[in-house]
Amino acid sequence: MIYTSNVKPLVVKPDLSGMTGLSFESDTVYTNVSSDIGLGLYATTADGGSYNVSAPAMGTTWTAANPDIAMVTETGTVRGLKEGATTLTAKLNGLTATVSVDVGPA
Repeated sequence: MIYTSNVKPLVVKPDLSGMTGLSFESDTVYTNVSSDIGLGLYATTADGGSYNVSAPAMGTTWTAANPDIAMVTETGTVRGLKEGATTLTAKLNGLTATVSVDVGPA
């Protein structure tokens, strides 16, 4: 017998009220047209903690400076749309982080 569940995984949201910084894993990411890449976005807190805040439950908002080049989803996944470069911005709790995105050919 196979049992399945409709229970969603529990997402524990850390206390980010003492956030002191917001940063991406790297300054530049590379992808290709029609390819996806996940972004790692991390918040640091006054007590030295570091938390991945890429998940939608964290409340991060994402924007692309040039959405014709690349788009970003609510989970921080980037999809290359056409060759070129753009900047992505993430915002959370009044802090901002940016990352450059270079999109190469398919």
